[in-house]
Amino acid sequence: VTARAGKPYVKVFREERELSLAVLVDVSGSMRFGAIPGISPRAKLALAAEATAVIAVNAMRNRDRIGLVTFAGGTQGHLPLRRGRGHCLRLVREVLAARAAPGHADPVHALDELRRVARRRTVCFVVSDFLGMDASLGDALARAARRHDIIGLRITDPGEERLPDGSLPLALVDPEGDGELVVANGRRPRARYAAAWAAQRK
Repeated sequence: VTARAGKPYVKVFREERELSLAVLVDVSGSMRFGAIPGISPRAKLALAAEATAVIAVNAMRNRDRIGLVTFAGGTQGHLPLRRGRGHCLRLVREVLAARAAPGHADPVHALDELRRVARRRTVCFVVSDFLGMDASLGDALARAARRHDIIGLRITDPGEERLPDGSLPLALVDPEGDGELVVANGRRPRARYAAAWAAQRK
């Protein structure tokens, strides 16, 4: 074409790359917190399902393959990488129908499993409240990030940010264990809780 026309023509190629997406969703007891009248419209697990739906719809539009791993104390469920509308709807159903499992959430186990089973480079979304995590999570993220793109989506609820107003003692239950604690309420305990919450967020 360049020889015939007497001026250079450049053919531009746009690479069409099929992505592999994995969504790791925390379904532990703490993710069932929420749906408090006047404070939060839905539980954190429902918000995690909504985030999963947004990711799945975008994957479907781009014809990318997407898979799901639900985890609590260990891996609870696993859907392999596939594409299609039916598969995307199943992902959301699996998150909403996940049963409460005993023990604290362990994304380290889920990330290490992803590292073992995902042979291709994967864009991985970790959907969790990240409560009670320790330094082992940072190590697991670093190991997984050597091969995959890791994106964390933190789910929170407005009811977690501060203790309710009032001066009556509060009975608190650990949603991921058997612990129960009665704590004093008032201005000072609320301030200490707010400081602890801010430190945990940081």
